[in-house]
Amino acid sequence: MKQKHIYEVIRYQEGVGLFLEDHLERLTASLRNSLLTCDLTVDEINRYYEKRKNMLLSPVNMRIDVREGGYEIHFRPPIMVTQNMYREGVRVKTVSVIRKNPNIKSDTGSYYAQMAQSYEKEGYFEYLLYDNGIIKEGTRSNFFAVKDGIVYTQDNQNVLMGITRKKIIDILKSLQITISYEDVFLDNIREFDGFFLSGTSIGVMPVKQIDQLSFDSTQNQLIKSLIMEYNECVKQYIARHNQK
Repeated sequence: MKQKHIYEVIRYQEGVGLFLEDHLERLTASLRNSLLTCDLTVDEINRYYEKRKNMLLSPVNMRIDVREGGYEIHFRPPIMVTQNMYREGVRVKTVSVIRKNPNIKSDTGSYYAQMAQSYEKEGYFEYLLYDNGIIKEGTRSNFFAVKDGIVYTQDNQNVLMGITRKKIIDILKSLQITISYEDVFLDNIREFDGFFLSGTSIGVMPVKQIDQLSFDSTQNQLIKSLIMEYNECVKQYIARHNQK
């Protein structure tokens, strides 16, 4: 029998673990659902980083792996992104996959592990997973669509509840922008004004191409505003925690 394995990835930027409390809350929920335990606290995670920060680049991703025998912590480079990607958008490809237990960040049948070698080879930034014609999420990101000033994303039960996604939804609510949890069908994507991805390493990333279809996501004012608002949210979080 394959050993249970849950993990969490936290981005450290300017010496601060971004939204660390939210990440630990999600890790705790995943462990509870998988009948695993880990007694790490926010302070312990920060102390682990502080002891090693002089040997690390910034930003850097901390990965916490929890198995039945205990946990391990490693540091890895974040997903490589450039300012040009935010200016022009990224290319993504759709694949038909049914993701089991989407709310749990687990390496069991890890889609990223299975597909990672293909990204660069095929010239795509990400793969979008769809099921019964409905686009759900990326292998390492959440997915959003924009149409007529409304932002569409999957219901929480159907996708991994990404921390960046959570912050984006908070921002949308604060800006009084309508959020719809209606399904986005692959066959209907031509009807939308633009698309973007969200994730720990990428923040808000506009999409310029899905399969062979191109979109002006980088010119969409709502997406441009979200990129600025999310970046400001990160800036303020870092400022608050650097004052402690």
